[in-house]
Amino acid sequence: MTATQAIDSSGVQYYFANVTSPRHDSGWRTGPHYRDEGLEPDTEYIYRVKARDQSAGRHETAWSMPVSVATPSLAGDETILETFDVNPVAHGWVDGSAAHTTFTYSDEQYLDARIWRDEHNPARFSKALEQEYRQDAEFWFQMDCQFLGSSAAEWGMALVGVFGGSDNDHDFLGCRFASPAVGNRYDLWRYDSAGARAYWAGPAPIPDDAIVRVQGHYWCQEGIGYGELKVFDLNAEVYSGATGVVEAVPEGASLVFRSFGLGNRTDGTLHGDVAVKIDNLYFSLVAPHAGRMVPSFEDFLVRGDFELDGNVDVDDVRVLAGYWLAACSDPDWCGGCDANRDGIVNISDLDAMAANWMLSKKKVPEWSM
Repeated sequence: MTATQAIDSSGVQYYFANVTSPRHDSGWRTGPHYRDEGLEPDTEYIYRVKARDQSAGRHETAWSMPVSVATPSLAGDETILETFDVNPVAHGWVDGSAAHTTFTYSDEQYLDARIWRDEHNPARFSKALEQEYRQDAEFWFQMDCQFLGSSAAEWGMALVGVFGGSDNDHDFLGCRFASPAVGNRYDLWRYDSAGARAYWAGPAPIPDDAIVRVQGHYWCQEGIGYGELKVFDLNAEVYSGATGVVEAVPEGASLVFRSFGLGNRTDGTLHGDVAVKIDNLYFSLVAPHAGRMVPSFEDFLVRGDFELDGNVDVDDVRVLAGYWLAACSDPDWCGGCDANRDGIVNISDLDAMAANWMLSKKKVPEWSM
């Protein structure tokens, strides 16, 4: 809070009083600013302020008129995990397709999306949160995706994260992902309540056809919102890199969000679209996802699935045994049994299969990247 500045040749001090909880009074201080911390959530507090000069007489002003403020509620334990085992509309997701932007559920258990940058037609595929949250909340989010070959538009871009406004260029924080035509990029992206935009570039380069996992984390500390975005190339089993921790929401800026999901960019006039597969959407106010998930995309390879049936089981042991100690080379690598591509099928490849034992293309818990 900030008091109207007083002026005296001897200098001025200010006293901010928390009428509701006097132990939170500021005491006399030289600056006209005071941040009261350690307050109870969802509680109304009344404040007033006075000033005094620093002469020998310490002459004080009268108290100001009281002002009432309320602290926000504590974030709950809300968590969303959508694995697309069935049409997610049955789970409360809303298909907000508009104009050229479409979201289509695939029987292969993922979401087919064609997302068009369009300043006239905001579009989202989203799920409402249990309550409204602000910039002081902490949350984690995650998505698996793969661009299709038709994603060639230079300005094809899409968003995944939290949304709060009626358009998609106010009150958004998450990942802006862009087509291979602009480098297959995954950036931490923010529009605050006033529409001010900022972004922080993710890692590059990432192969055009890569199956990518994006993991984001946002938190607030001393009035400043911080964020970080991490990117993984799943088929190559490579950690591609991160934005690093950045100041995502500066002190004094506002951010409100009410839903989580996907959307199109609605600012600017440079149009383009992306065609992309989406799986394993995750949002939580509690913790990052800690279970193993793999995407259902047709060309995602489960390491150790040498039979290529989407499961790692006893049938793969038989295939591996048939190539045991065989010399291998590109491009076949002994039918894929040389999992680490070191030129021989041996105990290292058995270890790779064991690490994924009984894993299938649908989601099995207890693993995280």
